[in-house]
Amino acid sequence: MSKKSVLTTIIVLLIVSVISYGFILYGKGYRLNFSGKGNKILAGTGLLVLTSTPNGARVFLNDNLTTATDDTINLPPGDYEVRIEKDGYYPWKKHVALKNEAVTKTDAVLFPVAPKLEAATLIGAEKPLVDPTGSFIAFKVSSSSAENNGIYILNLGNRSILPFGSSTKQIATDKFDNFSRADMEFSPDGAQLLATIETPSQNRIYLLKTDSMNTEPQNVTFTIEQVKDKWKLLKNQLDMKFAASLPPDSRKFILENFDKIQLAPEGDKILYVASQSASMPHFITPELPTTNSTPEVRELVKGNAYVYQLKEDKNYLLYALSDKETLPNFIWHPSSAHVVFVQNKRIFSMEYDGGNKTTLYAGPFDPSFLYAWPDGSGLIILTNFNDETIPPNLYRIGLR
Repeated sequence: MSKKSVLTTIIVLLIVSVISYGFILYGKGYRLNFSGKGNKILAGTGLLVLTSTPNGARVFLNDNLTTATDDTINLPPGDYEVRIEKDGYYPWKKHVALKNEAVTKTDAVLFPVAPKLEAATLIGAEKPLVDPTGSFIAFKVSSSSAENNGIYILNLGNRSILPFGSSTKQIATDKFDNFSRADMEFSPDGAQLLATIETPSQNRIYLLKTDSMNTEPQNVTFTIEQVKDKWKLLKNQLDMKFAASLPPDSRKFILENFDKIQLAPEGDKILYVASQSASMPHFITPELPTTNSTPEVRELVKGNAYVYQLKEDKNYLLYALSDKETLPNFIWHPSSAHVVFVQNKRIFSMEYDGGNKTTLYAGPFDPSFLYAWPDGSGLIILTNFNDETIPPNLYRIGLR
């Protein structure tokens, strides 16, 4: 090979190497510096990934209309105020801190300003109770005929909400006993339901199947302890299964310091209340990068609510309990990015890191009952719209 060919090969390899390295730097967020600020030819940037549900929303950075979702933009490292807006929806706001070569996501879920309200029941729904699996709601009816009065199941896995159609079925009737007056309790797997009917002499207790009408309900008044023992064994098995699913490094700390645990629908986060004040160590070292720029909190205060990301080993303060205050009853929104809760006679949504507290509903409802439809399309509330002459019914608040 001649010297000219060798030199040509070396030059080509150098050019390919420079171009490849340039693509690597570009992928990391470096851009040519034309601003004249500083002495660097290349300036590092951070990537801001802007997504929203629904998409096509306006994006404001520091009050300047910049782009629309879904988009990814390069910005100099620093602090930014991000606001995402879409007509007919509440705005989404967040302070983000961009770092050099790091990716930060917004992933804004926008909720409608005027949600649609649809009836899920028509002849009443007393003392609604969600089963432990979150698949359906049991409720009682006592305002109709003896044949229609009793215990019903509303199937949350069915998108149809036609009253007493494919989503709702009766599992016990007052023609057999006074089930419309019963206290209800689900088995840990939701497959069975105990109905306790109080009487002056001795309570009657029935074991009901939740998937069909119980034409001959099983009376377990004298064998109730056996039923409870089976349920306790089943609950222990489910608890052991959950414990085994936790990361080995953090399992002991979680079981000792987390109370009122709720696993997110996607299984990636844990909503909990600190059972005691403690310092949470880092279970993954070195620390993993995160797309969430909200600072985490690892000093736990007893009684405060937190959300722990299992795979990323990140812990966020959801709600700090003040003096003489009761902690709201938080439940997961099916997106696993939000929680919903009742406070001051309103229904709110809040992101898992404590940001973007948004009013979802401010009309009349029973604050003792709130649940999210499993597909994320709405919330279930109980209300009679302050009309005491009619029984309360279950309504679905549409969020899409």
